[in-house]
Amino acid sequence: DVKVVDDGVMISITDTLGYPMFEIGSAKPTGPIVVAMSSIAEAISGQPGKIRVYGHTDGRQYKAEKDGNWRLSADRARAAYLMLLHGGLDDSRVVQIAGFADRRPRVADNPLADENRRIEILIEKP
Repeated sequence: DVKVVDDGVMISITDTLGYPMFEIGSAKPTGPIVVAMSSIAEAISGQPGKIRVYGHTDGRQYKAEKDGNWRLSADRARAAYLMLLHGGLDDSRVVQIAGFADRRPRVADNPLADENRRIEILIEKP
């Protein structure tokens, strides 16, 4: 999903494409998301603007020794960032990598919706 927002252009990748982006409870990417992120990196490399990468989880309470969904969303945002770099994005353009856990759901009335599990890439207005 690509939308023009107040700050620039937001690219949102969700689990609704018929496959999970990451292994369950993990920041280990699946094959299709690696390919997709490489294509995204190639497409945005020629576009001006700083980049912000955000990770989001759904409302399922993932329990780990530390941090749960907060850590998972941040780890997935970092994994997305690394995939973008591997795809050719210039590291100097990235100004933020952040995880929002389940605090900013895309589908607010269904916290468990697949669409809430997503990576967002904001290309800021130059």
